[in-house]
Amino acid sequence: MKPVHIKTKRKKEVRRILRRQQAIQQEIIALGYMPLDKPLRHGWFKEIVVSSKIERYKNQAYILEILKVCPNFFWGGSKEKVEKSWEELISQNLIYNNFPTFCKAEFDQLSPKAKSLCSPYHFRDEEKKMQLRYAIKLPKGAYRKKYTRAYITESKRMDPSLEMEYDLLNQQLLKSGFFEANIARYRWIDYWNLTLVEKENNKTKRILKSLCRYPLKDIHNEDSLWEIN
Repeated sequence: MKPVHIKTKRKKEVRRILRRQQAIQQEIIALGYMPLDKPLRHGWFKEIVVSSKIERYKNQAYILEILKVCPNFFWGGSKEKVEKSWEELISQNLIYNNFPTFCKAEFDQLSPKAKSLCSPYHFRDEEKKMQLRYAIKLPKGAYRKKYTRAYITESKRMDPSLEMEYDLLNQQLLKSGFFEANIARYRWIDYWNLTLVEKENNKTKRILKSLCRYPLKDIHNEDSLWEIN
């Protein structure tokens, strides 16, 4: 019987390592979180909250439905960073009246009466593609914006044995032979994700290859320098 090729053995071992890594990730997720004895201060929230004047409006039930679906808080390390992320969101989705907008999936979650408080609009994104979003038209007295201090109240449980085993498996995948077997699993190669060293080497090879167009005498007399040409 013909013995199994070493490349086949490595591919089989790579698949076993990846399955074990997936199992370890599920075990780490199942550990969950544990509450902290003392909350840790961590940034700010910019929230959209319901005001006390909402009872004046007849359609307050639909306003509450919209505020429940829309993203109503934004986090940042400081108030300046919160405002910066808010401005980035405005520039990306062209927020109407300084208020978040709905995408099609969020709009479909609303009832027909709540949908009547939204109006569709089209705009072009950074890739010049036409996008559809829904602007929310709510009375300004129904909501207000405020800053709230953010705290960390829970900590992720860690298992050192699982972390160590996961790192050892990663080291195994980086060994000679295993690395090539792991990369061969992916059919598509991202040529844009080359390292700087590979880019410099490819550039040097292209320049040296271009010297073939010149006679050897010119290269010997340094009439044609590869650094210039």
